[in-house]
Amino acid sequence: MGFEALIHARLESELLLSHALNKSREWLLVHLEYDIPDEKFSLYESFLQRRQNHEPLAYITGEKEFFGMSFDVAPHVLIPRPETELIVEEVIRIIHEKAIKNPFVLDLGTGSGILPISISKMIHDARCVATDISIEALFIASRNAKKHGVDLRINFINCNWFQGLNPGLKFDFIISNPPYIEENLHGFLQKELDFEPQNALYAENEGLDAIAVIIDNAWKFLNENGVLLIEIGSNQGEKVKLLAKETQKYNNVEIIKDLSGFDRVFKGRA
Repeated sequence: MGFEALIHARLESELLLSHALNKSREWLLVHLEYDIPDEKFSLYESFLQRRQNHEPLAYITGEKEFFGMSFDVAPHVLIPRPETELIVEEVIRIIHEKAIKNPFVLDLGTGSGILPISISKMIHDARCVATDISIEALFIASRNAKKHGVDLRINFINCNWFQGLNPGLKFDFIISNPPYIEENLHGFLQKELDFEPQNALYAENEGLDAIAVIIDNAWKFLNENGVLLIEIGSNQGEKVKLLAKETQKYNNVEIIKDLSGFDRVFKGRA
């Protein structure tokens, strides 16, 4: 095990101990002489065993940080990842640049609600609609919205993508982090992914099925010059741009790359 891996393992073990004791990691560091009760130590050992079995840390602790905020997570929802913050950053940038008042945002497949909640926290006059096919995911998202004090500005709807939405609705932004991993990679990636909802990770047709549905329909729900932002796979940029071109409904199409230089977010205007 390399030095970085050792540091990471120690950090995770400290976080699991903090969770078992219901204390902060900072508290642990200043109470090194603390005598851990037997029942708490047994709980800690069970957490370690779960982690050794590749269960993600976030599912064990029940929370994950995103955009500087703590979100409740569970196996019904994807674990938030830093690269998804690019969508939030781009929405906020455009709102400020264009001086958009009362922006109306649709999030498709909201999961734990990280995207509409983060946008609502940063843009105080934003209103959001968030859809998900999973009732369990919407329960977690609603809980997170209330936790961060934005529940009155987000309407959660149980439906698959655009189904169930009033066809007359028009949004300034439509955003999504859909499944985009190629189906044939199922079982060949890190074992932690096996714990996450598979229908939120994998898609057929080289991982493009869900993305194609969104691109084919989003323009119908966008205001003039409304923006579509979709998180995509690291090598899907050109294929997704071609999907958008075939609809003839988008302009100013571009691919936003992440900090590692990989394709990460499709952007197009209606």
